[in-house]
Amino acid sequence: MHSLSAWHSQYSRSGQEEVTQQGQEHNIAGQLASDTPLRGKESVASMGTLKEMAYLVRQGPLPRLPSLRYVPLRYRGWLPMPVARRYQCLVIGVAQGVATVALARPGNAAFYTLLEEITACTVFPVLVSPSSLRLAIRRLERDQRHSSLALHPAYFLHPRQFSTLSRLPLRF
Repeated sequence: MHSLSAWHSQYSRSGQEEVTQQGQEHNIAGQLASDTPLRGKESVASMGTLKEMAYLVRQGPLPRLPSLRYVPLRYRGWLPMPVARRYQCLVIGVAQGVATVALARPGNAAFYTLLEEITACTVFPVLVSPSSLRLAIRRLERDQRHSSLALHPAYFLHPRQFSTLSRLPLRF
């Protein structure tokens, strides 16, 4: 996929009308979903705030994650497990009032509104394979059943940090 300026100049050279705002928004959403990084002036910052991008990306093809191997501890409680199971979705990141939500399939406006009410954040949807999402949800359920596993240091420490901490003498 071409960058926005290349697409604009190619469109103008063909003798057609100028690019409309709707066409630009569709191209930006498509650019977010592609593997080609934005260059120069078309940086993510120039597209607007994260909230604006979250609304734009819903109108075009959703970005994809190749797999979902790990959900960070700090995001595991953002959605209740019954909601995650029923709608096949998980919060995988939060920044500046925008929650990145992994979905098995695209949702409609009512679904995004429901997620925004639950998380109290604007939802930025990304697609993951249904099998990858089911496996991640099962892992979270297992961790909740075995709470000793959920708080094990190996889940949130680098192996070197873990080995260093295990060698420290404990003094009370």
